[in-house]
Amino acid sequence: MEFLKNPDKIKSSALFFALNSRNFLKSEYCAKELALFHQYPGGLLVGEQSRIFNILLNNIPYPQWPAGLGRTSGFPVHDARADELGDFTSLNDPRVEKQLRAIIDAVEKTLDAFPKAAPAARLPEKSGVRVFIADEMQREFLQRLENGDRAGKHYEFVRDSLTGLLELVQQKIAAMPQPPNGNGAARSFLIDTYQSDQAHAFRLAAMLA
Repeated sequence: MEFLKNPDKIKSSALFFALNSRNFLKSEYCAKELALFHQYPGGLLVGEQSRIFNILLNNIPYPQWPAGLGRTSGFPVHDARADELGDFTSLNDPRVEKQLRAIIDAVEKTLDAFPKAAPAARLPEKSGVRVFIADEMQREFLQRLENGDRAGKHYEFVRDSLTGLLELVQQKIAAMPQPPNGNGAARSFLIDTYQSDQAHAFRLAAMLA
């Protein structure tokens, strides 16, 4: 409940990404986050662009969208057909690049509109541009990792930026014992991520290659 303890982190965010799914619709926590974002003093629009992004991880019908999403259009990132509920589009699916490009283009267009906004809608100078993503499944997963019983478990929980995490992984690898006789045998690494973090895993894999 970190963000609800410090609601200014949500209310001062530039953009709000709602990962709209079956779990999102059931989550009181996500509903409270969305309500807090509505309290942003500059309003929910910057120019003509909405600051709320409705990312459809499942094929959620429009009548079921939370009222707090307003009249935002949805960005489908699922593999559903017709009336299917579907699931998050695999990164191996040829459709995913086009789906993600639509989101990227909309984000760029919205951020470009910020300098033209009224002074009341300016972002806090010290914080820069902050983006908030509401995802109940990932939050619960991380809470179990961080607060669960780790006795006998061979992992550590790290809170850091993406850059800091990549540097930490490189440090861990550098500290590993070298192969005997310097035979240069190739090493293998398993990178296991939550589905919404797979892009970070690809970046890490590229650095290890």
